[in-house]
Amino acid sequence: MSNNNVDQSTKAAQDKKRILELMLKKKGVLSKNENQPALIPRRNDANDLALSNAQQRLWFLEEFTVDTVAYVFCNRVDLKGEIDLPILHKAYQVIADRHEIFRTSYQQKDGIPVQKIHQNISIDFPLIDLHDLSENERQIKLQQVIEQESRKPFDMSVAPLMRMCVVRLTEQHHVILQTIHHIVYDGWSLAVIYNELKSLYDAFISGRENPLPELDIQYADYASWMRGSLDSDEMKEKLEFWKQNLAGDLPILELPVDKPRPVSQSYNGALHRIKFSDGLTSSLKKFASQNECTVFMVLMTAFKILLHRYTGETDIIVGTPVANRNYHQIEKLIGLFVNSLVLRTSLENDPDVTELISRVRGAASNAFANQEVPFEKIVDELNIERDISHNPVFQTMFAFQNTPDLPEKIGDADMELEILDNGTSVFDITLNLHDSDEGIYGYIEYCTDLFERQTIERMVVHYQSLLESMISNPANRISQLQLLGRDERNQILNSWNQTSVDYSTDRCIHQLIEAQAQSNSAAKAICHEDNQLSYAELNTQANQLARYLQLHGVGAEKIVGVCMDRSIEMFVAILGVLKAGGAYLPLDPGYPNDRLSFMLEDTAAEILITKQSLVDGLPEHNAKLVCLDSDWDEIKQQETDNLNAEVSPDNLVYIIYTSGSTGKPKGVMVSHRNLVH
Repeated sequence: MSNNNVDQSTKAAQDKKRILELMLKKKGVLSKNENQPALIPRRNDANDLALSNAQQRLWFLEEFTVDTVAYVFCNRVDLKGEIDLPILHKAYQVIADRHEIFRTSYQQKDGIPVQKIHQNISIDFPLIDLHDLSENERQIKLQQVIEQESRKPFDMSVAPLMRMCVVRLTEQHHVILQTIHHIVYDGWSLAVIYNELKSLYDAFISGRENPLPELDIQYADYASWMRGSLDSDEMKEKLEFWKQNLAGDLPILELPVDKPRPVSQSYNGALHRIKFSDGLTSSLKKFASQNECTVFMVLMTAFKILLHRYTGETDIIVGTPVANRNYHQIEKLIGLFVNSLVLRTSLENDPDVTELISRVRGAASNAFANQEVPFEKIVDELNIERDISHNPVFQTMFAFQNTPDLPEKIGDADMELEILDNGTSVFDITLNLHDSDEGIYGYIEYCTDLFERQTIERMVVHYQSLLESMISNPANRISQLQLLGRDERNQILNSWNQTSVDYSTDRCIHQLIEAQAQSNSAAKAICHEDNQLSYAELNTQANQLARYLQLHGVGAEKIVGVCMDRSIEMFVAILGVLKAGGAYLPLDPGYPNDRLSFMLEDTAAEILITKQSLVDGLPEHNAKLVCLDSDWDEIKQQETDNLNAEVSPDNLVYIIYTSGSTGKPKGVMVSHRNLVH
């Protein structure tokens, strides 16, 4: 065996080991770290506490964006059943007293943000009582309150950066609106809050004391320790990995958008919710097991294929959040611990599904092994030129949440939580999925400055179609995977190809125009520059010309040349020829004389309609000239009613000549039936 094969086998084994550890952590087997040494000390200095790297980035972003709620989360908690609101309020207050992060404001000192921890902060618990309203009025008012709460920004210099609102719909149904700024909170924190809330409420309602143990450290301790650890040799080695992984020009993912990208991000956005079928969820988990990877990696692979198929790019960079809670001391803390990992994958050479999963698995394995380096530190080290129109490094985010489970009850009340749409999007697109007993569900958060809702709905269908195609055809190359959903495929292949239409088979083209002139006489028929004719006017003038032509021998399939510039008169000439029963020969006055002469001679045209200004430029010919301008006084003396020419749909309507590029031009004869079709 070659050394290269040995290296690849070793790398594959290391990747599988890391993946196994990730899977075990997700199941909770490796998350019980009570025996892990206490590595994070309590801080010594209580003044001018530094923010964590993630907090500092959010703070600066807020400073440059006025009144934004891009980093504000609003959660709706429905409590159905008996609930004691004063006890619930007390439980929330204890959580705020217990976690310094809820008693922290963020001040500026010499241009640098610092944390200020307050000793006492009261959590307001206002009640909006709607139970006397009708069901319809309650829902309308509730939605108004949600809109107001979710879109109200915070002043980060004022604690707490959490606000509560209780809406009573009925005596047995209350809605808790909890709005929190991201600088003090992340997805894992959500589970910490509600599991503590349950423990506290259940204890207080039973007359017991606070059952929660004292916290070893607070978030400010972690922030101080994290900043100090960045200078360690281990962290420098991990940072070096990221500098190499993200070396060179980083591609900007330009998805096909519905609107031009604004000069600067507005963070305007919306949510589109997703729910996978039970069948797809089951197939995904089985497929992941067969390929010795996690469901996250299969979902990420499909997402990267989707982005590749949309853009044609082969260097695909996607961000993904990690809980970043690798120490038992911070598992029970509330705060912004989440870190953004960068997963860079090459889709070059059109790999098959199995090969691409292997590439994603390797990229994920390496990224998770170096996850402690703050994303903000990586951006600083890469010295990326900032562009206010999009995010640095990656413009799309993929999340597959494995945070702790939320309680299903608070006291005797059933609890159900929903993350609300606050009308913002930090990235162009964020695909956020969650695994549960009911299957995989989630949402796409998207920038409404770039995308219409219909585009995102179609994108979700394409994503699920790719997943199904991957699972069914793992040996297929990614270019062969089915992108379109069943309905869209049917629309393109079948519905849009149903081009057969009913049309008249027993009438000529001029008879159809006569019918239009009778039913819709005043409607515009022809417009040219500042001139126009209605259907009635066109029909009248063509009738007069047709009778004039019949007087000069025009009848069924007699060829009449029409040599005129594009004009209203040209249409009168053509329709007049048809009404007389003849067939017209289009002669472009811009053609060379020898071509015009050949066409007139080849068709034996006996009459040539033109204008006086074009006569001198015509070749020699034997046809009788009819000049619409100089002869019109005579023509308009004819009757204006419709003629009854003996012409059938199978008679000739015109002759058109080929270009003659491969020899002499050839005349193609077209019947009325062909033209009507």
